Amino acid sequence: MSIVKTKTVQADFGREKIEIEVPENSAVIEFQNPDFLTDPVKSTVDALTEPVGSPPLADLVKPGMTVAIGFDD
Repeated sequence: MSIVKTKTVQADFGREKIEIEVPENSAVIEFQNPDFLTDPVKSTVDALTEPVGSPPLADLVKPGMTVAIGFDD
């Protein structure tokens, strides 16, 4: 049985931060809030017409389909 070396990192847990143990060789990535959009409407239209890694939404939707768009606030 090998012993795994760990390190303590802080993680978001709801509205709090908690300390968790992760393997010492883990890559820990911290999220940084992006700047506010200068033109949210244009940014939304751009994301729908020119998404990253996907065809435009209009090319994926067929007549009769229902579309739901979700986002994290």
